[in-house]
Amino acid sequence: MDDGLKNENVSTQGPDNVGEGKFKKVTMRPNTDDAKEGSSVGPWRVYNTKLLTKEPSIKIQPSTLLDDITTGDTGRIENSGKKYSSITVFYTSENKALLVEFDQVGGTKTYFRRKNKEGNTWASDTGIKTSPDGQLAKTLTDIANEAQIIVDSPGDGATEVQIQTSRTGSYQGGGGQVTVEVTEEKHWDKLSKIFKRYRHAINYKDDGGVYNIALIGSGVKSEFTYENPNVRVKAVQVFFKGDAKPGKDNPLVVGFVYDKGNTSGCNGNKCYYSWTALKSTRTSTGDIVRVESISEKDLINGLLEEIGNTSGVRGRMNKLVVRISEQPNNGQATYPESAYFKDKGDRKITVTKQQVSGLTGYVGYEHSFAGVNSGLADDLYVSYGNNSRFFQTGTSAKIQNVTAYYEDDSNPVSSEKKLVLITFKLTNGSIREHKYYDFVSELKGIKDASSWSTDVKKLSGLQTLSVFIGGGSNLKTRLPEETERLRQLIAFQKGGADNQNVTTSGPNNVGSDKFIKYTMTPNKQDPDVPNKRSVGPWYVYNNKLLTKEPKNKALLVEFDQVGGTKTYFRRKNKEGNTWAKETGISSGGVDAGKLNNIRTEAGVTTTRGTSSIQPGNGSRDAKRIDIYTNKTGTYSGDAKINVNLTEEQWDPLSKVFKVYKHAIQYPGGGSSGYNPSDYNIRVTGPGESGSQFGYTWPTKKVTEVEVFFKGTASPGNTDPLVVGFVYGDDVVHGSEDCKKSNSSKCYYSWSQLKDKDSTNAITNVDSVIEKDLVTVLLEMIGTSHNRQDKLVIRLGEQPASSSSNYPGTGKNKNEITVKKQFVSGDSRFVKYEHTFTGVTVNGVEGFYVSYEKNSRFIMTGLESMSGQVTLEKVAVYYKAAGASPGGTDKPLLIVFHFKGVVGTYEYRYSEFNEELQGLSGGSNWLGDTKIIGELTSTNAGGRSDSELISILQQESGSGSQGDSTAATVGGAVGGVAGVGGIAGIAIYKNFAAVTGLIGRLF
Repeated sequence: MDDGLKNENVSTQGPDNVGEGKFKKVTMRPNTDDAKEGSSVGPWRVYNTKLLTKEPSIKIQPSTLLDDITTGDTGRIENSGKKYSSITVFYTSENKALLVEFDQVGGTKTYFRRKNKEGNTWASDTGIKTSPDGQLAKTLTDIANEAQIIVDSPGDGATEVQIQTSRTGSYQGGGGQVTVEVTEEKHWDKLSKIFKRYRHAINYKDDGGVYNIALIGSGVKSEFTYENPNVRVKAVQVFFKGDAKPGKDNPLVVGFVYDKGNTSGCNGNKCYYSWTALKSTRTSTGDIVRVESISEKDLINGLLEEIGNTSGVRGRMNKLVVRISEQPNNGQATYPESAYFKDKGDRKITVTKQQVSGLTGYVGYEHSFAGVNSGLADDLYVSYGNNSRFFQTGTSAKIQNVTAYYEDDSNPVSSEKKLVLITFKLTNGSIREHKYYDFVSELKGIKDASSWSTDVKKLSGLQTLSVFIGGGSNLKTRLPEETERLRQLIAFQKGGADNQNVTTSGPNNVGSDKFIKYTMTPNKQDPDVPNKRSVGPWYVYNNKLLTKEPKNKALLVEFDQVGGTKTYFRRKNKEGNTWAKETGISSGGVDAGKLNNIRTEAGVTTTRGTSSIQPGNGSRDAKRIDIYTNKTGTYSGDAKINVNLTEEQWDPLSKVFKVYKHAIQYPGGGSSGYNPSDYNIRVTGPGESGSQFGYTWPTKKVTEVEVFFKGTASPGNTDPLVVGFVYGDDVVHGSEDCKKSNSSKCYYSWSQLKDKDSTNAITNVDSVIEKDLVTVLLEMIGTSHNRQDKLVIRLGEQPASSSSNYPGTGKNKNEITVKKQFVSGDSRFVKYEHTFTGVTVNGVEGFYVSYEKNSRFIMTGLESMSGQVTLEKVAVYYKAAGASPGGTDKPLLIVFHFKGVVGTYEYRYSEFNEELQGLSGGSNWLGDTKIIGELTSTNAGGRSDSELISILQQESGSGSQGDSTAATVGGAVGGVAGVGGIAGIAIYKNFAAVTGLIGRLF
């Protein structure tokens, strides 16, 4: 039984039918007579590799199964028990080996049965019953079922299901026994509209019968028969060019949909074939192995290949298809992979993932074609999902590669991974860009397959992506611009025609059924686009805004802007020809009382009697507390409520910021209690018509307002950076973040706060907790000093638990994780390790290090082989005794770790503190930079434990470390912004929603 080249002196009998022809057997016996190719004196040998003669591609495995029956030295008498009078192999009628019988000397029989469909696993079986013949057939059927092999009855035993590609409606496909239901997908590619698909679903009888699938096309010899498929076919998909007529035209591609994964190499339950290739093969049994298959993933490639070969689309044979939806997980992939393309190397494309240099939030996928004319193409298809378009250069230049740019998961605008831009690099050095917006919009303009056949997009007509000396480009500008274009927001325009891509919902009641509202929102879904996400544009026009007039009288229009800002316009007269901007609606929103006031003032009446809604005490009766950010000394506002003002250097060492504390002197010292409805706060910026923030009826008493400036700024003519509110009962009433911070203070960017109003609590503006204040202040001044979006590593972060994340706001929100670890070898010291996610620092960029309120800017001054250095982590060492939250001990040592750089860099806190004390603040601080390369460096392994502990002991015994005392903060903001009247509605863009509030007439 050892493997050999050829069986020796063995005669083969059969095949003989078993079980009414469902099975057959082949028996091998020793030659008993001399023959031309055999001897009666032996030796008589059968080898494992030549045992299964009807299915020669497999053998019994594992081979160790045969150890006990393999014949040894044939000259020894004791081995005669391992010789056989016959060896019989039982097959299905389709030549699938199922069972092998070894008939041993003395009548003992040994059996081996197949265990799986592939035939690479077998097992010995002592329970085989082969008599009578019916029992043998049952045994073989059981083995076949276990191995998932279909047993077919030969000849007329199978039912033929005819799939007629000319049919567009349901029909009887099996001699009246089987119904085939046909459904049409008029546009399989909903944008480009090239292909249509008919799905022929087969409704089998539940009789366990055997079926052959006969495909019948149009014309002579246009047939293919699929006999006894190994896996049942539940449907056949038939693809045509969109303008083809199934009654007289043949399909381009035919696909089989199986009950489960098939064996045709298509990695799924669907497999497709060129109809031209399939019909020339005529027939296949069990599996389609003589026709090269097309996987579902490569189907668009196969269809475009076939449409170029068979449908007379001029000049489009054998073209590349760049699939811009390809985003390989491992960074690189090659496509198409199907067997259909194995001999078409010049159609192979390699896609490689690329980071966008100098810009986070985006990733590129470059498609190159090394196998095509030295890697160059004159023209090609670009496909997205099922949709495709044909591109030509329009010049003598050739295409080197195509790159598709997507937003990635870190994009601050959207967590969706959206395609935004496609670029074509040409041999003349130019890069042509094609907006994803235009790709979708222009394909939508294609009417049908006929117009698609003549449609060509010329790259020469596309905008050129600017390329700078040194290889850079304006890609960093273009990608955010295209992201903004694709944001699903309404653009409000004067005049115009019909609104576009906008849905109106409502009416919804406001109050006790006296008022109703209608809301216009952008249509965000588009079923024709592969990702189902609409690309717009979304327009609302002024003459299509008040759609319910004159039957219903419009009273108020609300524009809900990006970031939550809301702008209002109110009706001013009965005729509706005069409107004004409304600034008196705060974060409490619109209610029936406010609408009733507008209705009354405009003279609009209802027929349902007087309203039960009465105007409340409102802002007219409350005392207004004025806070002026341009003041530098004590003052009083219109209501004669005094405000005591003090100035402080907020960060006493780095001297970058100053704060003015406006302490509110309530009448009677506030001893009589605080009633929210008695007070409004108005914060006014610099200038005669300075911006304002109105804070109506603060639920919690505001005792101080803190106003922050850059240290060199003049409050008289400069907007503040940040405004903060201090609440008298040590409980912040505002955002959840501020409440959780256990502080009585909450801060806000003035650029977000100004020109807004809030009632009771400030919930319509992003808040900043006190711990994050240094991060926000540094971010705000960074935009004007080429230090925008820099990391701020806060040395004082000491999480109560094992780890935490910071900052809680800003560009790098929660990007820094700090973990507590004890120093190995000395429990007197503890380390806080700050690690980062997706933050790159190179040789010309830097980051801040801050402690308490003081900060210093640090640049790497480092280079690696790639020219880019990534900050991996920062370790901050403390004495363990003072390292718990609220501890007073200062840091001892700061250690910087970089990827791509050998060793670490150490910055002693005593040095950090001493250098900060030497600064005079203001412009001096802005010009100061600490270079990492100037610090003490260590070798590749870093310091040993003993060396590190020695430094920490040294630093913990040093003298004064220059305390910087945190100032107590207090303040309040308020004021009701004045109503600014306007003659009409101006042009507003990028609104998330437009809400019209309309008074109902009865």
